[in-house]
Amino acid sequence: MAQLGAIQAVAPSLRVDVTPLNLRDAGEIERAVAAFARSPNGGLIVPAGGAAAFHHDLIVTLAARHKLPAVYNTRSFAAADQNRRAAGYVGRILKGERSALAA
Repeated sequence: MAQLGAIQAVAPSLRVDVTPLNLRDAGEIERAVAAFARSPNGGLIVPAGGAAAFHHDLIVTLAARHKLPAVYNTRSFAAADQNRRAAGYVGRILKGERSALAA
């Protein structure tokens, strides 16, 4: 993949390590991201590709769950994260929590 090659080529000049993750199935993605999240100063770069698009929601959910900074290849990943956060706020309000505006 050309994107991965470009990222790996520039990584040493930025003094960062690049560890490609396998995107074959949901279980592998969950295990790999969880293991990666345990390392200090980690983050995700999600290049374009069919597997990333197929596992779009899972990748966004895992990045949020593990509080990993992430760079995505399309706006749809960021939009999914915003929608996920908005749903969480709506759920809290429906359960009786007051919003800051109502306080």
